[in-house]
Amino acid sequence: MMSHEEKKRQQRECARLWRLANPEESRRRVYEYRQKNKEKIRRRRQETNAERASEIRSQRSQWYRQGGKKRRQELLRNPRSKAMKMLGIARCSAKKRGIEFNIDVNDVLPSLARGACDVTGLAFDFGPSGPWRPSLDRIKPNRGYVKGNVQVVVWIYNTAKQQYSHEDVITLANAVLSRSQKGIAS
Repeated sequence: MMSHEEKKRQQRECARLWRLANPEESRRRVYEYRQKNKEKIRRRRQETNAERASEIRSQRSQWYRQGGKKRRQELLRNPRSKAMKMLGIARCSAKKRGIEFNIDVNDVLPSLARGACDVTGLAFDFGPSGPWRPSLDRIKPNRGYVKGNVQVVVWIYNTAKQQYSHEDVITLANAVLSRSQKGIAS
């Protein structure tokens, strides 16, 4: 004679095999159930989240105590990790602005691995913030994040170039350099 747990396990296995054999019907049934029971599902999720909230807070604080924040910062100093993070931000930005996005990690990684700005040649600071951190620049802003239209630059250059052209930024830099060489105080 089968125990209650064994029967349940056998029923679950039978249901799993049916879902594998009938994937479209299974998806349709799940969709219908979710449409009919939206409020019930929402309430169940809230209850589960409330029950797990203290557990999640505990896990996070333990992660920080074990040096998780430091590990994350070290990970972002890795050029590949930084490239993935930058691409994620750019993809989200492109989606919000409704502009094209078709670059991948191989378009960004060589510049980050080199460790220097494509325009100025200044070394990147891979810290979490600061004017010398790497930033993705669209050479022609109206074209979006597409192959051949993206360069990795220092954040301060990209900020200066947001409203103006590369030539305007160069004119400004030459004026600042000229005044500093003449010894004129700022």
